[in-house]
Amino acid sequence: MIDKRGLKVTDLATRVGKNRSTIANLIRLLGLPKQVQDWIKEGKLTEGQTRQLLTLPEPKKQTEFAAKIITENWSARDVENYVSNFLHPDKKSKDTFSG
Repeated sequence: MIDKRGLKVTDLATRVGKNRSTIANLIRLLGLPKQVQDWIKEGKLTEGQTRQLLTLPEPKKQTEFAAKIITENWSARDVENYVSNFLHPDKKSKDTFSG
């Protein structure tokens, strides 16, 4: 609707009865590889678990990490720590990933 009708995120949020931030986050998830989007639709991943994957520069890494989230049953916090440590190996986060 945003592309086809030229709506702003705020307009769409109002029309569907959701917060602007909810709609904006859903739109951002469309930037993930199709396989990852499918896993979200299938309920294998949550939006919270996958949001951090958007900070990874390569779709291949996004899919690879998403698969690890599923097989190792990571929480959203685990994903956040793992991605942060991956992107900044010289700066370990306060809660280092234990998985």
